[in-house]
Amino acid sequence: MDLGCRYYATGWLTEKSDVYSFGVLVLEIVTSRPVLMIDRASSQKYHISQWVMQLMKIGDIRSIVDQKVRENFDLSSAWKAVEIAMKCLSLNSIDRPNMKEVVSELSECLALEKARKRKNADTDMRKSNPVSRNFRESEVTPFAR
Repeated sequence: MDLGCRYYATGWLTEKSDVYSFGVLVLEIVTSRPVLMIDRASSQKYHISQWVMQLMKIGDIRSIVDQKVRENFDLSSAWKAVEIAMKCLSLNSIDRPNMKEVVSELSECLALEKARKRKNADTDMRKSNPVSRNFRESEVTPFAR
């Protein structure tokens, strides 16, 4: 029984149904697209996960990530976030991770992104400030008295 049918039949939400919903939310945030999308040519509706899956199959993470972000993101972090979101959307609830695993994986994504931003900030600072660049790059050690 799929998620919608199980909820409709029982009226009970479970951790695994919450995980599914959270996976949908992560895809909405990463892509900045609605859950139900419409193909303009055929007027057919399809779920965001179908669109993401097609792009994942051809390895096109740049088309999945919100275009407003452009090139300003860590590819590994983006892949990891999309992969964990897709795991959350597994049709069989037993195959979905628990929220602790989801949080752990997304924390790793955040750490990758923070590391990239720190590296970029350090590089920018070195380029714009030759005095600090020279100081950092030199071997300066204190002398004992």
